[in-house]
Amino acid sequence: CDGDNYLKCPSGICKSYHEPDAGGHIFNAREDVEYELKKPLEVGDVIRAWGVYKDHTTSKFNVNIKGSNSINLLHVDFRPFNDVVVLNNYVWGWQSEVRPTFSKYNFVANKMFEVRIEVHEDGYRIFFNGKELARRFPHRVDLSTANHVILRGGSNGFEWTALKLPNTQLAGPGIPFSTSTGKKNYLDKPLAVGDVITAWGIYATDSSKFNVNLMMDDELYFMVHVDFRPPPNENRVVLNSKKQNGWETELRTALPIFENGKAFKVDIKCLDGEFEIYHNGNVLGSRFPYRNGFALGEVKFVWLLEGSLGMVWTDLALTQSSATEQPTSSSSSEPGVVTKKITFAEETGTPTIVVDPTPTEPEEVTDDPTEEVTDDPTEEITDDPTEEITDDPTEEITDDPTEE
Repeated sequence: CDGDNYLKCPSGICKSYHEPDAGGHIFNAREDVEYELKKPLEVGDVIRAWGVYKDHTTSKFNVNIKGSNSINLLHVDFRPFNDVVVLNNYVWGWQSEVRPTFSKYNFVANKMFEVRIEVHEDGYRIFFNGKELARRFPHRVDLSTANHVILRGGSNGFEWTALKLPNTQLAGPGIPFSTSTGKKNYLDKPLAVGDVITAWGIYATDSSKFNVNLMMDDELYFMVHVDFRPPPNENRVVLNSKKQNGWETELRTALPIFENGKAFKVDIKCLDGEFEIYHNGNVLGSRFPYRNGFALGEVKFVWLLEGSLGMVWTDLALTQSSATEQPTSSSSSEPGVVTKKITFAEETGTPTIVVDPTPTEPEEVTDDPTEEVTDDPTEEITDDPTEEITDDPTEEITDDPTEE
């Protein structure tokens, strides 16, 4: 099944990849599809969209938060050919624009990018690859009218690839919460047989290796290290454990298929004496035994590490099967019968970038297209709150009144 026919899929597998899961993930996003918000939009919500840019011949493309009767609460329209982003809304016609300048050289041919929309008290804040645009957009339409998100536009090979909507609920059995690469996610309760740890990420072509780790008291003891090593690395998954004295014997299995800009999930199911690991619901070829010196109940935190070129870990969840459910060895079914809530001890505090929403001395700031930027998997990357990107007041760009 593909495209608009996914609802006809007899197995239901395609539907699960086109509609939001419990954590709001859409694994195979497409243009011009109305993705329903499963909860009322409110302050604190975040919408994230990923795409793959082709080249500077790509036409404009946009993310839209919409309501009924063609109402558009927020229209974030990237126009590389004009070095600008147009922010607007639509209620019986397009309203006044907000136009941050935005160099086309922020995009790299055939590379993934991320657009992040945060809902705040005073309006929307929009980020591109983690850097906030210079202008924010005020609330012009009541948030309660929002009911879906649409991705539009693009041409010449451009594609939207993945979307994450606000979670259906703040907490609950197996409900994912947002996390990030390098963050230590501490457990509230000990792991037990039947528990399933699920991690979500977005893949980027040519990323360095990336991994899910169940950790003991400190950073020296890995009970299980699930390390994905895509081309041009080894094209394998490496399973291992580590004590203070070093890594132990590896188990290697075939690497599953990852697609540029697409969401994926990894499940680690705790069985009696071993782990069973899944990628997008399909079991990997090798199980991993509990090694001597490790106990499941002594795992303290989950650590999502590494990746590069835009590959990111996004969410994490822990589910527990009922006490009466026996561990299964079947490789044909996906894990995760959720009957009891287990939570992670979440860390609080998000860095804030202060950007003047009404800059008084505009100047155009563009990127140097000849500069190569590479990821350091051990480095925390933060935005420079002192950097201001402003509009070019001499350029006037208007919306096409015939376009939604």
